[in-house]
Amino acid sequence: MHNQSCRPLGPRVPLKVLAWARDSSGFLYAAHDDEGLGTGVFRFDRATGQIVSVALSSAAAAYADDGTIVTLGSRELSRRRLDEKPQRAVRAEIALMKPAAGEITVNSLGFETAPAMLAASTMVFSTASDEGAIDTAIAADSRVIREVIAYSYKTSAAFVLASGTALTPLQMSWSPDGRMLAIVDGDTRSSTLTVIAPPQ
Repeated sequence: MHNQSCRPLGPRVPLKVLAWARDSSGFLYAAHDDEGLGTGVFRFDRATGQIVSVALSSAAAAYADDGTIVTLGSRELSRRRLDEKPQRAVRAEIALMKPAAGEITVNSLGFETAPAMLAASTMVFSTASDEGAIDTAIAADSRVIREVIAYSYKTSAAFVLASGTALTPLQMSWSPDGRMLAIVDGDTRSSTLTVIAPPQ
């Protein structure tokens, strides 16, 4: 093995790699800090070792085909607000970040949710079609409702693919051409596989 190295990557907390940049120059990861910093998405640059915060109270992010970072989050969140009002609902938004150009565009998804539910959301993304599928939840009438939202990077359009009672986390995967989405839902007793072709 050549040109291999090991180095500490930020705080000693559970990490999950979410996506690699197309040129392998870095990757996005989610980290959860039980010491009060909450869940967030971070970008690691391999050349410099630099770690940059991408989103607070989120664990859903990906790279679009052109290198733009697509992440779920909310502009309303800050470390201070999370400390002072951790249960107050915030607008769910998609942020599009072009690191090289320093540009950020934010699109609202049209609903509010608690930061903890935002942090538990996941996203799978297809660079073949530049389509994302977000598994998130909202509180409604003392119940937690799951929503699977399709998001198009090309058109900035979002719509609900499915909704229902939240049970266990969904498993989702795009087909290689980015046209079909497989969703597995269920519990320890049974599960259901659904294949959807979202409008594009």
